[in-house]
Amino acid sequence: MTDTPQDAPPPPHVQVIQMASSLWVSRLLFVAAKLGLADLIAAGTTNAKALAAKTQSHERSMHRILRALGCIGILEQAENGTIKLTDFGVAQLQTDLRPFCVHRVDQRP
Repeated sequence: MTDTPQDAPPPPHVQVIQMASSLWVSRLLFVAAKLGLADLIAAGTTNAKALAAKTQSHERSMHRILRALGCIGILEQAENGTIKLTDFGVAQLQTDLRPFCVHRVDQRP
């Protein structure tokens, strides 16, 4: 059986970038889970300003967090700034998996 293009692993340079980014992604998931962003978004808080206010966070930092979550497929942001969770975001960050995301990343040596 030969690899089809969709089954083939990414090129080596892409794999290295993915490995190097894994800590960044896990910290991002940690912050989103710790702040309860998925539950807030699911409950109707759909812009960075309101999310920053509800989580007592810095508004510009919240914009950056939301942009990064969009880059990894957790949420989608419309041109008007409205935010919604993707199916992946619902599965990863809503209440049931939040303790796992927080615990796995927050372990300190």
